[in-house]
Amino acid sequence: MRLLICASECYPYSPMGGIGMCVHNVSKYLKREGVECDICSPYGPDIKIPLGFIGIKNYGVLSLLRYWHRVSKHLEHNTGNYDAVWLHQPFVLADFPFENCLVTMHTSIFDYNKIVQKSNFSTSLKIYYAIREKIEKCCIQRINHYASYFSVVSPHVASALERIGIPRKKIIYVPHGVDTHRFKPNIHKKGLRKFYGIPENDMVFAFVGRITWVKQPFTLIQFFSKLSRQLKNASLIIAGDGELLNNVKHFVSNIGLKKILFLGYVTNEELPSIYACSDFYLMTSIYEGAPITVLEAMASGLPPIVSNIPTLQHIVKKSKSGLVLDFNNLEESIEKTIQFIKEEDIEELSRLARRFIENNHSWEKITRQYMHLLIR
Repeated sequence: MRLLICASECYPYSPMGGIGMCVHNVSKYLKREGVECDICSPYGPDIKIPLGFIGIKNYGVLSLLRYWHRVSKHLEHNTGNYDAVWLHQPFVLADFPFENCLVTMHTSIFDYNKIVQKSNFSTSLKIYYAIREKIEKCCIQRINHYASYFSVVSPHVASALERIGIPRKKIIYVPHGVDTHRFKPNIHKKGLRKFYGIPENDMVFAFVGRITWVKQPFTLIQFFSKLSRQLKNASLIIAGDGELLNNVKHFVSNIGLKKILFLGYVTNEELPSIYACSDFYLMTSIYEGAPITVLEAMASGLPPIVSNIPTLQHIVKKSKSGLVLDFNNLEESIEKTIQFIKEEDIEELSRLARRFIENNHSWEKITRQYMHLLIR
C-alpha cells in the first residue's frame, strides 16, 4: 500500500505540535508494517510544499489556504500514485477527488474562537479568529464530500464536527499516542534533580509547553506561588518557549518567587529526563485540543493536576490518576491540591497513570487504529 500523508507540520520541523508528533510517529510504525508513506509538508521530508508566500514565512490562515491549495494541485496530478491519502487539519476549498481519504482533526477552531471572543483581546484579533472560524467551517464541510472518515483526537472535537453537520457515523475517535519506551518512570530521580540543580527531597511539579496565553502561564505562577507557601519543599520546572516567556520571568522576579526553573526550549531528547525527575504534571490551560505533554508525563508516572476543560477532564476521569481543578478559584484549588497530595496514594496514582497510557495511548496501538481506517 502507498499512502500520501499531508500536514502543515512534520519532522524535522521543531518544535512539533500534536500534528507533527502524530505524523512522525504513526508513519514510523506504518512503515514497519510495510506501508509505503510519502509525507507532504512545508518541511518535507518526502514532498516539500512551502507554507508561506515568501519561503516558509507564516501568514496565518492565508498561508494555510495557499499551502492546502497547492497540496490539492499536487494530488490532482498524482492521484494514481497512491492508494489512500491522510490529511491533517486541512484547509481545502478546491475539489479534492480521492476515493480513500481520511481527515484527522486535532483541534476545534470553533471552541477556540469562543474563548477568544470572551477574552480581553484586541478587536483585530477577534475579527481574525471570527473570519478564521468561518473559513475553517467552510473547508470542513467542503472536504466532507470527499472524506471517507474524520478521525478526532479528543471527544470534544467530535462534538464540534457534529455541530457543523458532519455525520456522526463518519467520526472516529483516535487519540494521540506516546512513545512508552522513551517516556517511562525512572528510579534515578535524585541524580536527575542534581543535574538540574533541584533539591533532592523537594516535591517537583513540571509544566511543558509553549508559554502563550492559552496555557495561562500567569495563573500557573500564581497557583504555584500560593501552593509553595504551604508546601515549603516544592519546586516548579517550566520547559518551553513562547511570546510570554520573558513577561512571565519578570513576573516571577517581581513577586520574589523562588524555586522555579525556566529551561526554555528543550529538545525531544531531553524531555524524558524532565518528566522523570518530577512528581506531578501541572497544566492550567484554558483550551487544549489533545495535549501530548500530559500523556508523556503520565507515561513517565506523573499524576496530572490540570484545569477543568473537557479534554483534560476526559483524560483524568478515564485514568483515575489525577486531579481536575477550577483555577479561576485559586484558594479552593490550593486546598484541594493539598488534600490530594496528603490523602491520596501517590505511588498508586503513578502506576495508574502509566498503566492507562500503556493500555490506551502507545503509538503502536494508535497506529493499528489508523491502519484499520486507512486499509479497507
